[in-house]
Amino acid sequence: ATHGSMAFVTWHASIKNNSNNSSYVALELSGANTDTANDNRALRHRDSTGSGGEEMMGMSFLYTGLAAGSTTFQLKYRTIGGTATFVYRRLCVVPL
Repeated sequence: ATHGSMAFVTWHASIKNNSNNSSYVALELSGANTDTANDNRALRHRDSTGSGGEEMMGMSFLYTGLAAGSTTFQLKYRTIGGTATFVYRRLCVVPL
């Protein structure tokens, strides 16, 4: 996305795991601005029963102080254990 000094980003996904482990969807930035995917701004799903329950969730974040230019916003997925499934994934970036 080509942007000025700010960008409003929202993302959501439906997450499930076949075990009693956490699964995450986080945002990574590259290009004019960089930011590694981290758990502080991540969707986190944990089914404590281990029954494979699925949950739809979303998050929004306003990035400020960006260097104007072109930045790639990409979702990153990981799980602590078990088999995670990520469906109905969406990412929306609004340059400001």
